[in-house]
Amino acid sequence: MTTPNIKLMSNAWDKLSGKWGTAIAGFLVYFLTIIIISIIPKIGNFITLIVGGPFALGVAAFFLRLARDQESDINLIFSGFRNKFSQSLSAYLMVLVYVFPWTLLCVLPGTISYVLHVAYWGYIAFAGIPFIIPAIIVSLNYSQVYYILSDNDTLPTMDLLRKSKAMMFGHRLKYIGIGLLFGLFIILSAATLFIGLIWLLPWMQLTLAFFYEDIREKEEGEIITATEEEI
Repeated sequence: MTTPNIKLMSNAWDKLSGKWGTAIAGFLVYFLTIIIISIIPKIGNFITLIVGGPFALGVAAFFLRLARDQESDINLIFSGFRNKFSQSLSAYLMVLVYVFPWTLLCVLPGTISYVLHVAYWGYIAFAGIPFIIPAIIVSLNYSQVYYILSDNDTLPTMDLLRKSKAMMFGHRLKYIGIGLLFGLFIILSAATLFIGLIWLLPWMQLTLAFFYEDIREKEEGEIITATEEEI
């Protein structure tokens, strides 16, 4: 039995007590660095493609350590460049390989018909709707890759993807639920001119780290139970 989402969010909020400065600073360093890199003329998107995986690993490691009451500092955001760079990059690229085709199928009918000035192109765009759900499912399947990589030094890239997919089996709706709850908070943050995002986004990242811990512990518990039954 997994922990309810509201409880995960509450646990993350409580964990941030006395650590808000660290969490906000870490997230801002990551966010602002990505923004700065992405706006570099001509090569910004390519650089983002290369650094996306290492940064995702660093963010996962940073918030996992906060969730586990371990020492966490801003340098962890860049840990993917010092350790496991090739692993995080290859994981990032492989996830793109799996997710991109479905995403492309979502937008391709409308885009092509619009560019070619096809009549009623807006209606043709609806042809991409059936591919939205597969695209979401594939994205959810690999949402745990960087947490797993943070915990495992030796797993090959494809094993990381397989393990993430296995962990997410039966928990996709739970993950979506967290996204919807925080999506609502993001909309409400408009009342603060989105200044509230400074606190909201680190809270969301820590909640997602708690989500990983929750399903990891459940998976390990099931393995132990199965082993005991075999004995």
